[in-house]
Amino acid sequence: MLDDPHAHTTHSLTVAPGTFCISCRYDLMGLPAEANCPECSRAIRDSLHFSTGTSGLPIAFNAWCTACGYNLVGLPDNSKCPECGKSIAESLRGDLLLHASPDHVRTLRLGASLVWIGTLLSIPLYILYSFAFVRSFAGGPSTFSFFSWAAVFIAIEFARLAIALVTIGGWWQLCTLDPAYNAKQNASSSRLAIRILLGATLACKLLLFLLGFLGLPSRDVMWIISMTATVVWFTRFFFEMSYIRWLAPRLASKQLARDAARLTWLAPVLLIIAILTALVTIAIGFLAMLIATGLILAILIMYWTLLYNVRKHLLAVEAAQRDRQKTVSNFESA
Repeated sequence: MLDDPHAHTTHSLTVAPGTFCISCRYDLMGLPAEANCPECSRAIRDSLHFSTGTSGLPIAFNAWCTACGYNLVGLPDNSKCPECGKSIAESLRGDLLLHASPDHVRTLRLGASLVWIGTLLSIPLYILYSFAFVRSFAGGPSTFSFFSWAAVFIAIEFARLAIALVTIGGWWQLCTLDPAYNAKQNASSSRLAIRILLGATLACKLLLFLLGFLGLPSRDVMWIISMTATVVWFTRFFFEMSYIRWLAPRLASKQLARDAARLTWLAPVLLIIAILTALVTIAIGFLAMLIATGLILAILIMYWTLLYNVRKHLLAVEAAQRDRQKTVSNFESA
């Protein structure tokens, strides 16, 4: 140790992001520079002269290019993938969103926020719609707070269209392809299906709104379009859950994947119970409608909770990226 306590020493430093153990490739970010690698016990100071892509050492473990899937074992870490030309250093960092472009993470977070907000707004709207439907079904008065039931339904349809546009835009952004993923096998196969179904959902919503507002089609036509929209939504729902299960490892969250897997089967089960309840208890329609409404509301709340957790993890990734950038700046200025 130097005599001057204020002299610049490795003891005052923590390892900057992008520094890996030259023996085992363990990520050393944030560890004391004088410590040993937690994975292989090699002195961290041996790795401080190198950063990913600058050591020139051959890769002694199985590692795959994140763009094309080529096995990089045996190649120098400062070279490029011989298959697609992507920097090997980028692939060695793994596919955690922490290492992704901040702009891409911001796009995903904005998309998750829009879906989360849209779902949150749809919950009270669904309650209002169900109340209005049951009220009119029960033969209630023709006016409610100086508005006819027709006016209430029109207002609800306007709100439903606006929320649908917000949700569709959110999912479109949440399914944005990572610029680092140039190969189809490295991207979720569900994202393309979701985007196609989002287009079908938008078409059904606009058609229902315009035709209903103009009063042109018959009830049968409206019913067919509504059923088509419902089938499209539930098909999209399964692809959405598959996409979240794919995204969860990139967010380093096993719980998120488990929640999405559970909702994949639980939502259809609750929906079937709701439909059967309404059919079996048709003689006491009001109670059947109340039970079915509660079950569907439970699905909406679980769906909203899942999207809330996706958004929370993306916010955490953004915060970690900002902290890492500060650490890099402090490390470089030290």
